[in-house]
Amino acid sequence: MKIFPTTTLIKLRPAYLALLLVLCSISVPTMAQEFANWVTGAMDDNEGYFAATVNDSTSIFGQYCYTGSGQCLWLLAVNINCEDGSRYPVLINGDGGSAQMEIVCKKLGDKPRYVFSNFDAINNSVRSSKKFIGFAFPLESGLFEVNRFLLDGAPEAIGRMKALSNSKKKKGGGGTSSYKL
Repeated sequence: MKIFPTTTLIKLRPAYLALLLVLCSISVPTMAQEFANWVTGAMDDNEGYFAATVNDSTSIFGQYCYTGSGQCLWLLAVNINCEDGSRYPVLINGDGGSAQMEIVCKKLGDKPRYVFSNFDAINNSVRSSKKFIGFAFPLESGLFEVNRFLLDGAPEAIGRMKALSNSKKKKGGGGTSSYKL
């Protein structure tokens, strides 16, 4: 499964363009759009749609919805190594409150990616925060690595992504195709 979208956006911020050039080859999506600090678009192979943001460290946080299955997930791409399939704790803090959650490592080649195990919990944290959300990872060294993301544009981007996903799902049939998470 290719989690990161392959996109070219007309009005890209430099961080988005740099990240996309590094992560994937460039192709033109049919419905990419920018909402403040968030971007929506189609995933590779038209598997579904995403709404995501990139912070100043080029880490990515976003929601990805697969049209075939109707499943959505929250994904965090940071440069903290992990063992594929392992579960890790993460502390979450935003202007809407804080929580402890669990994330699951999903390696894409040698790149660590994290999927939140409780979709509703992270979704509620994002919805209750308006300005930012941060994630603190406990490291083996005893220190924490913290990644923060701006949320301005998130409700609009997620709404747009859901609308795209729902419209494709209605056209595509009953969601009976196979997919990998």
